Amino acid sequence: MWGAHLFVAVVYAALAASFVASTATMIAEFKDLDWLSMALAHSHLFVFFPTFGIVVLAAFYWPSVIFTHLYWAKDAGVRFGKFRFLLWFALLIGASWWVAQQIDSTDLRGVWEVQPSALARDKGSPVPCTSVDGTSSTCQRVPILTALEQLRAHGRKRVGFAEFTRNCSPDPLLERPLEYREKRYCFPADTLLDARQCCDVQKAFAAEVRTLQDDRRLRSRSAELDQYFLPLKVFFIAVMVIIAGLLAFWRKRIDVLYPDYVPVIERGIIIGGLAMLTWPLMDYAYLQTSMAMFGRTHGGLHLRWSLVIVPWAILLPFFFLRRLDKNREMIAQGASVIASAVAILRYPQINDWAVRLLGAGAEPWTFGLFVGLSLIAFIWLFWRTDRPPNGRVPSQPSPLT
Repeated sequence: MWGAHLFVAVVYAALAASFVASTATMIAEFKDLDWLSMALAHSHLFVFFPTFGIVVLAAFYWPSVIFTHLYWAKDAGVRFGKFRFLLWFALLIGASWWVAQQIDSTDLRGVWEVQPSALARDKGSPVPCTSVDGTSSTCQRVPILTALEQLRAHGRKRVGFAEFTRNCSPDPLLERPLEYREKRYCFPADTLLDARQCCDVQKAFAAEVRTLQDDRRLRSRSAELDQYFLPLKVFFIAVMVIIAGLLAFWRKRIDVLYPDYVPVIERGIIIGGLAMLTWPLMDYAYLQTSMAMFGRTHGGLHLRWSLVIVPWAILLPFFFLRRLDKNREMIAQGASVIASAVAILRYPQINDWAVRLLGAGAEPWTFGLFVGLSLIAFIWLFWRTDRPPNGRVPSQPSPLT
């Protein structure tokens, strides 16, 4: 099993190093500005991966080693194991690159993708805007950094920005909601505007960020390196989803072939599962922050790549359900699905609290808290009495196929 250990250790070490390097690059580049606000506003990229992301890697290390051995070892009883392993590995690499390209092809760019000097030079600009009643006027777009500062300041005083994310593309076949006429605070304008006026300023704000990012001379170093870091982050998510599926599919064989490893696998699933669930929360916290800055394009649930964690969260409990009888297993499976559905249906309220606790509204000490929680998780993972024997595999593999 040492070959499996070496392979997984090298791959996971490379992923962990890329997570740290991505955030370290951003901190070094924006150190003269408010790098902490930049990190918390984009916590799904710069906070989760170097903290809880590495915890997830450590938590799923043993399952990864076991599945590598299961598919690669001749005596493990998996037909065409090596071929299937290499095929899936190649497909994951290709899919990760493709998904990363899709994510990076969006017109909506992040503030962190613009050089600090370019952000500092931005002084805002007048924007032609039209009120809901059709009156034309001129609104003022504030500097990009000012909008970010206001997001942080107001985010720490309230729970979420849902009230400031009115739909900028309402259904043309329906009447305008009454709230569209109400003047509310508009972050990129730093004043009260009605919905249509604010949307005009938000579009101008998004266009300015995109224009700056499109100019390679003004693009941040973090954005340049992200073309290498992003596929690795996507690959990490994809691997975790695949492992969850394998744990559900091979749960009985793991009991037979690797009984000594079951306790450490279960502990890792609990710790890694809890750590992983913070990523979609941070991602949707950023979505709400982004809509407050750049405008909301449609109503209802916004589909994000992080929703892949929903089936992942449903699959993980299946590994534990193998110990229950059939009726209890069905009940537990149903409860898992219902819990995920409730989370989706109540996502606006969850998003609000995610912004306050995990995103732009988080307190300055939050980053340190996440680092501390990650260290505690590592201690819980590695300070154990149920450590499996080093590299031992069963001498009599199961005849299961």
